[in-house]
Amino acid sequence: MEEKIILGKTLKNKITEYIYPIDELEDANFFALTVRAGSAAESKENAGVAHFLEHVQMSFFDEKEEGYFCSAYTDFYSTTFYFDAKSHAIDKVIDLIQGIIDGRLLEKFDIEKIRKDILTEYETLIMKNEQEDFRFLLEDTEYMTHLSIGTRPCICTLTKNDIKKFYETFYLMGNMSVTWIGPANDIKKVGTKWIEDLSGTHGEKEVQVLDYTFPEGKVNVLRAIKVKEMLYYFYRKKDPGEETINEILLEILEEILLQCCGNIRIDKLYLSCRQEFVRIVAYDGQSWKEIYDAINKITMSDIAHKYREFLKGKSIGCNCNSMREQFIDSFVYEVPVRQPSINIRKAIAVLGNVLKMSPVIIRKE
Repeated sequence: MEEKIILGKTLKNKITEYIYPIDELEDANFFALTVRAGSAAESKENAGVAHFLEHVQMSFFDEKEEGYFCSAYTDFYSTTFYFDAKSHAIDKVIDLIQGIIDGRLLEKFDIEKIRKDILTEYETLIMKNEQEDFRFLLEDTEYMTHLSIGTRPCICTLTKNDIKKFYETFYLMGNMSVTWIGPANDIKKVGTKWIEDLSGTHGEKEVQVLDYTFPEGKVNVLRAIKVKEMLYYFYRKKDPGEETINEILLEILEEILLQCCGNIRIDKLYLSCRQEFVRIVAYDGQSWKEIYDAINKITMSDIAHKYREFLKGKSIGCNCNSMREQFIDSFVYEVPVRQPSINIRKAIAVLGNVLKMSPVIIRKE
């Protein structure tokens, strides 16, 4: 029997599951446990606690252990634990996921060792000034006081009780999703009932979306050693029930512009389930007027033609890692998993309204 694709099904234990079997995969499984809680849920007094808890939960990982690899990431609205595993290590990953859910490491971790690691990460982040362009968009907003790394004073003073309290408040079954992309044979052999059998604290805790004001028309110049490029950011506030900016349309637009405007990349960034950006990167320094004029020359038939080509050649994702990110985004940002069926006119209207506004321009030189 062919294994079913399951995208966003809520189980009896209130966990949301995403299952995607792939016949061609061999001995490679891609898991994720996502908790809908990040730095936006913190206060000034416990800034960085979500990220600290992520490190506590990851303290089980022994790099010498073979068969699986794990990593984790905390952002404004979620914490995700990633597991890449060979077939023989699936049971180990299932046990680790259960351990994160039930917080079995919260009573026996070395808080000072973890604090030292996070302070090193903090200093590295400040020195490198990573994601400088994105931080520019967040200046003078609530987001700048909710960066996932936290603040140095809080990192130095967070207690085990602070960490445990955050865990008890947000690590609830209704706040979690499990993703499994893997060989159809592995999914058939192991089954998926283990996800429904995961146990933890029942409930769901909603996190309020932080306020954000887009600095429309603002310009910033960043120093770059080798790369000279222009970045154009456009912002959209999405009301509940409204469709998100369509990523298939962005791919089609990028493909057309590559042919007439040179080296350009277009993508979408989520700030929250209600706030999203379109980012256009002009690697050859193309002006926004040049790009916008080219967009206005694109006809509906051009887009329809490219869309038909898309349907012939592409599935839900390009690779397992990008597919996994799609499923995580679907859960965290409350958007449907990208499907090949779109209303082209409606998608163009949504995107067209976004691109009419003045972009934030970041010039790297």
